[in-house]
Amino acid sequence: MLTAALDVARLGARAPLSADFLRAAAPGYCTSQQQAEAPGNWFEQALFYATEKLHGAVAALSPAGAGIGQVAGYTAAEYLIQHATRERRYARVPASTWDALLCHARDPADAARLAASARDRLLYCYAIPLYRHAADTGDEHAAMKLAGLLARRGDLDGLRARADAGDKTAAAALAGLLAERGDLDGLRARADAGDQTAARRLAELLAERGDLDGLRVRADTDDGEAAFRLAELLARRGDLDEAVQLLRARADADDGEAAFRLAELLARRGDLDEAVQLLRARAEAGDETAAWRLAELITRLLAERGDLDGLRARADAGDQTAASELAGLLAERGDLDGLRARADAGDETAAWRLAELLAERGDLDGAVQILRVQADAGDRSAPWRLAELLAERGDLDELRARADVGDWFAGWWLADPLARRGDLDGLRARADAGDETAAWQLAELLAERGDLDGAVQILRVRANVGDEPAAQRLAQLLAKPGRSEEAERLRRFGLNPDGSIAYA
Repeated sequence: MLTAALDVARLGARAPLSADFLRAAAPGYCTSQQQAEAPGNWFEQALFYATEKLHGAVAALSPAGAGIGQVAGYTAAEYLIQHATRERRYARVPASTWDALLCHARDPADAARLAASARDRLLYCYAIPLYRHAADTGDEHAAMKLAGLLARRGDLDGLRARADAGDKTAAAALAGLLAERGDLDGLRARADAGDQTAARRLAELLAERGDLDGLRVRADTDDGEAAFRLAELLARRGDLDEAVQLLRARADADDGEAAFRLAELLARRGDLDEAVQLLRARAEAGDETAAWRLAELITRLLAERGDLDGLRARADAGDQTAASELAGLLAERGDLDGLRARADAGDETAAWRLAELLAERGDLDGAVQILRVQADAGDRSAPWRLAELLAERGDLDELRARADVGDWFAGWWLADPLARRGDLDGLRARADAGDETAAWQLAELLAERGDLDGAVQILRVRANVGDEPAAQRLAQLLAKPGRSEEAERLRRFGLNPDGSIAYA
């Protein structure tokens, strides 16, 4: 019973656990003989033992009140949760616990966290109902994840039911699935019923097929997406005049998106002054999006002309696109001083460009120094390139230090030399010590050598601890010749709690 409480806590449960949950979950942690030999009052004995205070101070499980003399549920001691998180990290949570969660988890926030843990382990049969519970209480993130899982399973009916009930994420996923299957009639029916996502997907599909007539028919019914796709298709085929005419008619009718697309098309055709004039007029009328598009267009024109001063002025005024274009031009010209000045002023793009330029010139120390500052300042893009350069110059000590504080990229590059040497024992030792990147490298190396069973075994262990990318890689390996049926079942239905592939 205690182990069940600790397992659900490490899976994400925060609300007090009901006695009914504890009673239902506990048998999964007992052998058949233990279950048979348990006394009739086993639960009462277990609960008394677990809630008894040790030395009058702390108990393994503490009751949470729902009023005077009323128990709402029980919470596990924090020190035990921390211990279980370490010691049971690789332990499989039995089906009894997941089944009990479906019946007794009531807190929506808990449901969303538990659903995420189930999804990361490919336990879709639990993730879907838990996400549904959270989504039905208004959790938009849970609704998005639920729609994604239903789409992965190809569950058109499930998606349609949620979409018809007003779930926009389900509607978007349904439209995507219909488009993936090339179902023009299904998309057309939903588009005609007012589903804008379906209308967009339908227009995209018609454009992919080069169906000018189909797009014209929908554009004539005032389908904006079809009109835009029709204009794009005409422009790609060299008929810029008809595309401009089509967009101008919609822009004149005060269609803002048509105006933006018209400006883009005019700029491509070389009518820059008209494009700028069009966007400026809308911006001056209070259209904030037009103002942003105007700024973007001007920045692009400055970049095309190589106007460093113009880009610098806009970048200094806070235009991030201009800052990016300026850094690119400075890098192309090899202007280390210009890049360093902007990097020192806090321009992340300039810092990146400077590091890359230094690395290209062989100054790895200078590049590492810059990237180290960026990574330590929270630049999420810097750690990978930093780890790569540290590996390139053979700085294993810093790689190890960064890996020890949780830098996944450093761990990957630390394991990379072992993988390149084909050192299975070295990788296995690091993987057994908890290095997930070494486990990944080991699985990949085994797969390269044709040992698919060994790779699959490692990835199954990773999937069991919630490493969803490892689980997806597992599906890819199973897709090898002779195992495609397993791979398809895994993709659609996921795993059972015992690690076997589900059938539904």
